[in-house]
Amino acid sequence: MEPIPVLEFDSVCFSYPHEKNRILDESSFRLYQGERAGIIGDNGCGKSTILKLMLAIYKPQKGKINLFGKPVSWSNYYSNIGYVGDPGYNTEQLGLPDDIKVNEALYLMAKLYDRCGKPHKIFDYEKKLGLTELGKRNIGNLSTGERKRLMMCLALSKYPSLVILDEPIDGLDANIKPNAEQVIKEVIEDQSTTILYISHNRMDLDEVTHKLYRLYQGKLSLESQPQFEVTVSDEQNKKLYDRRKTGQVQKILHGLLDSEVSDFQIHIKRV
Repeated sequence: MEPIPVLEFDSVCFSYPHEKNRILDESSFRLYQGERAGIIGDNGCGKSTILKLMLAIYKPQKGKINLFGKPVSWSNYYSNIGYVGDPGYNTEQLGLPDDIKVNEALYLMAKLYDRCGKPHKIFDYEKKLGLTELGKRNIGNLSTGERKRLMMCLALSKYPSLVILDEPIDGLDANIKPNAEQVIKEVIEDQSTTILYISHNRMDLDEVTHKLYRLYQGKLSLESQPQFEVTVSDEQNKKLYDRRKTGQVQKILHGLLDSEVSDFQIHIKRV
């Protein structure tokens, strides 16, 4: 029996009112548990529209969208989804009132998860994302980047089954970006978590995704990704790295060159 997709777009069509061209034109894809998929495309091509359709903010004119095997509904699956994207200019997307303080919001969510017996990393991510120093500030007074950090903490700390990343690093201060990237890496490395990562930067997606789709003129097409076999050997260790992504090969080499190994060989073969 074929497994049920975590996320499925089946021949979806969508266009905005009074616009002739379709944002999505018979677009289909499936994402199964543990898969990591990316969607790339130029600004304005409709990547964010896919998210709004998936979260039932918009409805398709044709086709179907299923989450966890059932028609999409944001309210039904909120606890299973972690979304990090543009927090907008108000706090409604966080589901929190403007006048609640950051530390109060984190404490309340942690108590809720504790009461439900749901594991979480709220206080761990609070420190990593620099939210501790924002604790006494009202959420309504946070900058866009600060709201995104709070969104990331609340969305990713609850061990979601499906993680949706929409340009998650954009708008963050330079001193926070490394920690935010580390938090995202921790989530991505959980083999049971399903990831949908949307970005305009292909290198970001090549590093972390199993498959990559390009959205162009309403069509989603599967892109080919470079594959490399990297063999590293020295007197003490022999390791074989199979990596699909150019970025991961670069990271392997960076780590080796920074290590204390002085006599080793590296062989890279594109496959």
